Amino acid sequence: MHSQLTQEKRCQMEALVSTGAKQTVIAAILDVHPSTVCRELARNRAKRRRGYCAKDAQKQADTFFADPYSSWQRGTNEWLNRRLRRYFPKGTSLADATDADLNKALAKINRCPMKVLGWKTPYEAYSGVERKLTRNCV
Repeated sequence: MHSQLTQEKRCQMEALVSTGAKQTVIAAILDVHPSTVCRELARNRAKRRRGYCAKDAQKQADTFFADPYSSWQRGTNEWLNRRLRRYFPKGTSLADATDADLNKALAKINRCPMKVLGWKTPYEAYSGVERKLTRNCV
């Protein structure tokens, strides 16, 4: 039976892999099916993930990696991508955009309240300045 590993188990698996443990041993220690370990190892091969578990332990912070082709796990990122596409349609090179075009799009996006920020705008959240809600969001 396949199961999803928690972030804690992924970090444990990474530590076991670094010691040279075999997949069947790792599966037994983590109490999961060997195919789950195989699948997770395939996901973890990306270079950008190396070392994140050690950094998490040092900073006492969680790192979340969305599953491939699971856009619902990257909600804010997808929301911002949709907003950017209103100004720069797919296939448009940002190299051709002027600084004025980029600043205009950025200003409009940063004035729109976001649920993830407690209905504050990104500008309010990062600068600490309170403003009244903007009706004309992106």
